[in-house]
Amino acid sequence: LTYTSQGTYSITWTYTNLAGTTLTQYQTVIIDDISAPIPDNPNLPDITGECSAEVTTTPTATDNCIGTVNGTTNDPLYYDQQGTYNVIWIYDDTYGNTYSQTQTVIVDDTTSPTIICPDDQIINLQEGQTEYIVQGIEFDPVSTEDNCEVIEIINNHNSLETLDGATFPIGTTTVTWTVTDIGENTTDCIFDVTVNEYVNIKEEVSKILIIPNPSTGEFTIDLS
Repeated sequence: LTYTSQGTYSITWTYTNLAGTTLTQYQTVIIDDISAPIPDNPNLPDITGECSAEVTTTPTATDNCIGTVNGTTNDPLYYDQQGTYNVIWIYDDTYGNTYSQTQTVIVDDTTSPTIICPDDQIINLQEGQTEYIVQGIEFDPVSTEDNCEVIEIINNHNSLETLDGATFPIGTTTVTWTVTDIGENTTDCIFDVTVNEYVNIKEEVSKILIIPNPSTGEFTIDLS
């Protein structure tokens, strides 16, 4: 009279009186689980990270027949690209009843990169020069760092990742380096490049020393 497996069963009842006459009656017993599992946590927590995020805990649900049900998913549990993702968990009681639950995974870099700026530069042109041409990496940032990944370093002077070959006219030019990371966070460094034109003072009088020569416009006359 006790059934523990899903299915439809028939019980045959027989009634017998004192004279031995019998009557038969049939009774149906149906075991049919129609209740889906219920999540133990109705609101799964968001999984967040700046450079990557990973779901490490499998959520569970409770079923009226089989008890604890572990969630399963076909979605990845590890993400290393910026963005918002949904992981769909399925709770299946094996009797045809399922319940789905969504968990959000967010990869969002909110930390700005760092940049070490060059010092302000003063360039004294030599005879025949009318502008200064950068050679090498002398005006490039000393270093840049980011908790995830730097994707771009450019400057406002020629919109390139290096100032090698860039020209600076006489006067002061402000250079801004901008570093951008994978989360589109930016950091600037700003410095000046001052280019002084060539100045020459001829020492035609003996025993007079002019320092410095060439000069930037300010000099000392030594009459010793």
